[in-house]
Amino acid sequence: MARFLTGRRAAFCKNAALCAAAVIAAVALAEGALHLLPHHRNINHRNFYEKDPLLGWKKKAGAQRSIKTAEFTATEVVNSRGMRGEEYPYEKSQGVYRILVLGDSFAEGYTVNDEDLFSQILQNKLNNLHDGRQYQVINAGTVGYSTDQELLFFETEGKKYLPDLVALLFYENDVLENISVTEMYSKYKPLFRIVDDRLVLEKAPAEGSEASPPQDQTKNRPFLQSRLQRLLLFRLIKEQLIRLGVLNIQNDVDQSDKRYFEILARQDNPDVEYAWTLTTRLLQRLQESVSAAGARLVVFYIPSVYALDDQVWAVTSKRFGLEQGRWDLRKPETRLANVCRALGIPFWSLGDVFRSRAEEMRVRPSFFYHVEDGHWNRNGHAQAAQAMFDSLASLNALEPSKSATTRGAADQ
Repeated sequence: MARFLTGRRAAFCKNAALCAAAVIAAVALAEGALHLLPHHRNINHRNFYEKDPLLGWKKKAGAQRSIKTAEFTATEVVNSRGMRGEEYPYEKSQGVYRILVLGDSFAEGYTVNDEDLFSQILQNKLNNLHDGRQYQVINAGTVGYSTDQELLFFETEGKKYLPDLVALLFYENDVLENISVTEMYSKYKPLFRIVDDRLVLEKAPAEGSEASPPQDQTKNRPFLQSRLQRLLLFRLIKEQLIRLGVLNIQNDVDQSDKRYFEILARQDNPDVEYAWTLTTRLLQRLQESVSAAGARLVVFYIPSVYALDDQVWAVTSKRFGLEQGRWDLRKPETRLANVCRALGIPFWSLGDVFRSRAEEMRVRPSFFYHVEDGHWNRNGHAQAAQAMFDSLASLNALEPSKSATTRGAADQ
């Protein structure tokens, strides 16, 4: 009897080992197959940007990358001056009207090819006016930038292009980014502070300092959980369970991710209030710098996809465990409009444009976005270009400005 039980135990252990090996082999094969397919982790930001002593990071001159995800395929090319699109000299010929675009990843537009980028479409539309001018739209958008970096870029580099108009694309997370120690793969940006009622620029924190954000958010997790998080198969299954409402990741998500929703809260906390105060001062200084360069500043507000589409918000709020009724999804848009009105800066809401256009087309507002990635798709870039074209005409922004001369960089 003992020999029989021992034999059964040995057979059970052998079968269990075979099953475990089969499961491991199946997972390994599935993981390998998934890595051959496009997915969201194929976006290579690490090798596309380099350290900048003032701005924290910038696009590498002459860089090129091909991006493939489940939602889009795109090729991004950077010219020798570190910007997307046609390369222009600082000097400007007679009859040229220049628009300089400042912004973050929405402006850079890594989700579309060059010909589908809103700034290229806008340039084509303007030149099709055949009004005797040559229009040049210079796209200085860079992933991760906020108002502070855009201000510094304009004051050190952007003004050299002698723009007639500066179009600032403002995304809702820019407000809190302006008070945050943010980084791009250990490339840290400096921060402005309000000291004695004036803006003071502080140096970027040194790599590894106490002010530096943690580089690996999974290092404090249990061993098995941290290893599972590295598996694409695990992440995809988990994401689907979250979408189905089986799982809620509010206790698993990094708190810094949830923090950015505070900009949507009906009641501002002290950090958000200070962030708006600082943002207002940054916009005021940018307006003064743009005006001093003989140009005109226009602000275009970009809402998040979940702030436009209630279905996307329902999934997002469940995903992050956000309390119902606490949020006003249009609050950043409304508040920025009020700030620009007080400063005398022309303001245009792309959120209003997308909502109106979606209603006309009988589609959801998310039609203009890659929902998982969160940025505009080709539809969004085309609509943004049209909205900017319409706004420039309605604001009389295409009237000749003081900078419409043949001045060179040496005059700056």
